[in-house]
Amino acid sequence: MRLVKKRVRELSSKEIRASIARVRAQFDFPVEPGVSPVVPRKRRQKESPAPVQVAGKKSPKFLGVSLRDVIEAGLLKPPLKLTTRYKGKDLEAELLPDGAVRFQGKTYKTCSTAADFARGTITGRRMNTNGWVFWHYRNQDGKLVPLDDARQALLRRKVK
Repeated sequence: MRLVKKRVRELSSKEIRASIARVRAQFDFPVEPGVSPVVPRKRRQKESPAPVQVAGKKSPKFLGVSLRDVIEAGLLKPPLKLTTRYKGKDLEAELLPDGAVRFQGKTYKTCSTAADFARGTITGRRMNTNGWVFWHYRNQDGKLVPLDDARQALLRRKVK
């Protein structure tokens, strides 16, 4: 719009916007005889990790492990208090027996979705968040550790 405004000064911004809204552009790139067309290279797709077999189920979650898998393996025992400190504010949630996370009275299917909304209560907007590293729990030693510690423990079991 700025380019048109710069070249055609007599048109108002409103008129330019209206004109642009009416545009129906179609591009045709015919291949000339004797000239081989340029074919874009295919991008290599990243291989997604194979799901880990846990309790007779395949989990489609990242690294093949879901919170439910970690619970079924006995590494986490719900109900479990989850906490985090974000921008100087303490936030709390609860891990439920089915692997869902309850935050401020609402239940979320994944720890990451709960973390998205938790951060949003501080920032005013929902933000993509890795719940595995955002949420912490007290392990058997009473030490505050990220949920990811339990996931990694399960993955180590599967590798053996």
